[in-house]
Amino acid sequence: MDFPSLKSTQSKSTRNYWVLAIIIVICYGLHLRYATLEITDLSTTIRSDAELYYIYAYNIHNEHIYSKEATTGDIKPKPDSFCPPAFPFFASLFWENTNYFVPKVLWGQTLIQIVSFLILNIMLFRCTQGVIALIGSLMIWTFPHFIAIDMYFLTESLFVSIIALIIAISLKQKLTSIDWILLGILCGVGALTRSTLEYFSIFVFLILAFRKAIKREHIYFLIASLIPIIGWKIRNYIATGAPADPTLMISALYHGSFPDFMFNHDPRSLGYAYQFDPESAKAYQSIRSALGLIIERATNAPMEYAQWYLIGKQFFLWQWYIFEGWGDIYIYNVENSPWERFPDMIVAHDFHRFLHQLWVAPSVIFSIYLFFKKETQQNQALFICTALIIFCMLLHAITAPYTRYGIPFKLPLMLIFLVALNWGLIKINALVIKKTQRI
Repeated sequence: MDFPSLKSTQSKSTRNYWVLAIIIVICYGLHLRYATLEITDLSTTIRSDAELYYIYAYNIHNEHIYSKEATTGDIKPKPDSFCPPAFPFFASLFWENTNYFVPKVLWGQTLIQIVSFLILNIMLFRCTQGVIALIGSLMIWTFPHFIAIDMYFLTESLFVSIIALIIAISLKQKLTSIDWILLGILCGVGALTRSTLEYFSIFVFLILAFRKAIKREHIYFLIASLIPIIGWKIRNYIATGAPADPTLMISALYHGSFPDFMFNHDPRSLGYAYQFDPESAKAYQSIRSALGLIIERATNAPMEYAQWYLIGKQFFLWQWYIFEGWGDIYIYNVENSPWERFPDMIVAHDFHRFLHQLWVAPSVIFSIYLFFKKETQQNQALFICTALIIFCMLLHAITAPYTRYGIPFKLPLMLIFLVALNWGLIKINALVIKKTQRI
């Protein structure tokens, strides 16, 4: 099997037709986003994690303090480091009053996603065939999960935009030192948006070091990515006396330790097993306590826990249905959704749900295959995308693999699918030419 690529074979005569088709797809994607934001009726916009981000944004703008504590009278809230800061700081830029604040943030994060997807689309079209670019455009612009996350006051929309920009830069024909620095900055900002990426740059650097492929620009990448992260940890130490709040790590480890996300296989506990666990208080005492409880339970049921950690978690991470949320493509409950009313959106939804089961699993397997090939590091886009996917899989094999967390990483997974599809088309084309020559 030859090494796959995103080699472009489009001719100038057909270029304009592909451009027109892609523009139509983009316009339809804009329609989907507008309908989702304007028509969807959430029973409540601010709840759970969103409530925390709301309080953070309020305190940043009005109290100039990063804190999850609600302001009461003249008592100032205490600074903390419970949540990554990028989204609350982004949201605070839109603070005006309680009536228009959240809608402005939702539109703001949607516009950022649109811009990042446009940049990614342009880069994709420049480096591959028109038909592959068109398929990629359809997947990116009309994928229901990418659109649905825009209507929530959560980190996922901003995070998927950062992932899109990382991939877009990696698609350049040759990355310069400036490009690697930009990649590093984006990884650093991504880590401050979702902690998932905190150790990604170190992971990439170690892989390159293991393959003896370290270059000067890779050192720039590592430094650029660590500056925002270290800067935030210094702030935390000054403000709270510790570089990080261990609560999120404890929750991630503990919540992800229940096989099939259920306590004692009780279907009522699906997604919220920790609420049924009588020993939950013990787990939350410290990371050491959480790990001790997990190891004790794994020792008592080694095969069950081995299957869960090695294989089972990936089925939850990459599935379509957001089981820990409202279900289907919804994180929080909705009263009225155009995805269930408009015929075109119903068709788009059902079409993607059908295709999802056909491309996700093969793309995950193909990503693993590509990641372990030495030639992958010679193609920056493949290397970055496979590294993102493998890092996500490894991280969530240890922590809680909620489906919501896997949504942004389906973007690099889509690129891997396009690589496989492009490689297949090139092979078929070569066979056709060979047979034609024989005739």
